[in-house]
Amino acid sequence: MGNPSINDIVTGNSSKKNINVYDNVNDRVRSVDAKAQHLSEKMGNEENRVAYKLYCKAFYVLSEDEVWRLYELAQSKGRDPAKYLSWLLSNEIRRASRG
Repeated sequence: MGNPSINDIVTGNSSKKNINVYDNVNDRVRSVDAKAQHLSEKMGNEENRVAYKLYCKAFYVLSEDEVWRLYELAQSKGRDPAKYLSWLLSNEIRRASRG
């Protein structure tokens, strides 16, 4: 029995199992993804992939309480809350990495 063709794989006619990317993702990664998406929506920058990746890293490295505390700070004191939040998160991630 030979290897399946690309057409068999794409159409699902292959004997090999079609693997969903999210089948093996653990709960923590899903949780981080959902929180980062929620923060992106609250900041109004859902389409900004760079900010989304920063938010993912922040939720992965920092505590959830710390991220939301920084969000509140950026909302109350920043002229541009999205940029200020990014700066605050970057500094806290750097600080946590030195650790």
